[in-house]
Formats: sequence, C-alpha cells, structure tokens
Amino acid sequence: MRIHGYIARYIGFVGITLLTAWVEGAPAISQEMPVPVDMQVSLFKKIFAYDKKLSAARDLKIIVAFADESAKTKDEVVKAFEGAGISAKALKADQMAGNIGDASVIYIAAGAGPLKSVCQKNQILSITGIPSLVESGAAAIGLGVLDSKPKIIVHMGELKAEGHEVSAKLLQLAKVIE
Repeated sequence: MRIHGYIARYIGFVGITLLTAWVEGAPAISQEMPVPVDMQVSLFKKIFAYDKKLSAARDLKIIVAFADESAKTKDEVVKAFEGAGISAKALKADQMAGNIGDASVIYIAAGAGPLKSVCQKNQILSITGIPSLVESGAAAIGLGVLDSKPKIIVHMGELKAEGHEVSAKLLQLAKVIE
C-alpha cells in the first residue's frame, strides 16, 4: 500500500509541475511581442535616426521576415511601417535568399528562424519586437518592456556583425547585451 501512495504522490507532483509550467508559459507565449506593433514602428523610426548608416540613407526599405505562425502579424507590421512613411514588404523567411534587393532593415517576426547570416552578409540591420531574439543574438535591436514601459534592447555583437553602429545616446537608453 505504501508504494502505491508514493507513486500516486509522485504522479500528482509531476502533473502539478507540468501544469504549472504550462500555465506559467502561456502568458509568455501571448506576450512574446510585449510592445504593440504601432508603438514598435514609432520607436524603431526614432531608433533609425541614431544608426549612422540608416540616418544617412535617403530611402529606408524594410523587409518583414515571417513564418506561417506570424502571417497576421506581418500584415500589421507592413501596414504600420507604410503608415509611418517607410517602404515595407513581407517575405517568408525561407524566401529571403536572393530576394532582399536593396533592403536596409529586416524585421524578424515570430517563427522566422535565424537570419543572422543574411543580415551579416548584406550588412542589413535586424530588428524585432521579440526580446528573446535580441537576447539570444538572433537580432541586433529589439523592444521589450521594463516597468510597464517600452525598453530598447541592443545586442552589440550582432549590431557590429551587421555593420551598424548606434550613437551613445541611444545606448544610454537601452539594455545593452555584449
């Protein structure tokens, strides 16, 4: 009888642990992009002015790299950038090679996968609204939330690998990852 009691408690513990992990993970999934798209675009437009290459560019062109899971988001992002006066188009991440043209920036949406080599090879700035992509080095600049306010996140290694440099003023406002 004692063995059955231990097994039942163990199964109950494992079940509660899995349920807790699932419940705690659920908000993270829905908050993958903690800053609304319209606010992201407004902030990115300001951030571009602090990038030495982009501030000198006449006509910024943005590609929104997406996957099936982010198809709805990519439409919202393209519309928001175009509404802000910045040329934008969407490409599935697996169609990026050979189709980037004269893009200045690649916005990485959820599920788009690693685009480091494309951005580094073509010296294109990678941006995202998903903080974990910047923290892992999959994007150079992103937006997160700190104390209920948008927070700029800059991955210095990726930024340099993409051939970009931002002003010290921007870095003072950002969470900087070396």
